[in-house]
Parts: sequence; structure tokens; C-alpha cells
Amino acid sequence: MLKVLLLGSTGLLGRAVKAEFEKYDLESPSRSELDVTDFASLESYFSDNSFDFVINCTGYNAVDDAEKPENHEEVFLHNEKVPEMLAKLCEAHNCTLVQFSSDYVFDGENADGYSEDASYDPINVYGQSKMAGEVAVAENCSKYFVIRMSWLFGPGFNCCK
Repeated sequence: MLKVLLLGSTGLLGRAVKAEFEKYDLESPSRSELDVTDFASLESYFSDNSFDFVINCTGYNAVDDAEKPENHEEVFLHNEKVPEMLAKLCEAHNCTLVQFSSDYVFDGENADGYSEDASYDPINVYGQSKMAGEVAVAENCSKYFVIRMSWLFGPGFNCCK
């Protein structure tokens, strides 16, 4: 049976993913059990456990707040540095990383949409941070998936309030 580590399982996206992966050997530690920004703890967690897949549903996704200069460090910590560390750990421990990203890595000007290999062209800090995370994953992990979304989804989500 596949062993899966799900990070960010209490967020909107994480709850939806968790519901789909409960049939597997799933570990989904809470933030208080495993702080993904504490790289020493993260490294120790990987050393103590073995996984086939790591699904990262964590990230900074408050797009408007990401533009405030006082938030830039936190934005890049969550959207670039955490994925980079996870990619390195997945590579070292021979597991596959699933990283969620955003269509904000593009400028949004192509009415026909974007192919997976389209050139990056983020127009804001949030998009720059997600792009940096994608690049970090690709540079540090040989087995990975990047899933770009336009909008978060999950149980209780209501887009039309």
C-alpha cells in the first residue's frame, strides 16, 4: 500500500485532498505536530519515516496581502523555500513530490491558455513566489508533479458569496 504524507491537511485544499487519499496509508500531521518552516524538524520527520508520495498543500495564498512589502519574506518562505526543502528531502528519500502552484506564474494575457512548458511571466509578488517554488522543485527533485490551479477548492468553499 502506498504511504502518503499530506502537508497542510487542515486547509481548504488539504481537506479536499485528504478525503481522496484516506484509503492509502496516509499521514497528515497538523501544523503543531510538524511545522514545515522548521527545516530541522522536517528533515528529522523524513529521517524517521518513509513515504512514497509527499503532497504539499501548504503555501501562502493571500494574493493581495502578498504584495505588501512586510509580507514578502513570509510569502517566499512558504511558496519557495518550503517547496525547495521538500524537493530536496524527497530526492534524498526517493519519494515523489506533488506541489500545488498557481496560474499566477503567467501574466494572464494569453486568451488561449498556457501549455505546461510556457514561459513564466508573473506580474506580482505572489506569482513570482509560486514561480520560484516551481523552479526550486524542478531543480532539486527528479520525481515530482506541479499542479497549477486558478482557484483553491475544497469542502465548504463558496465562490459566489
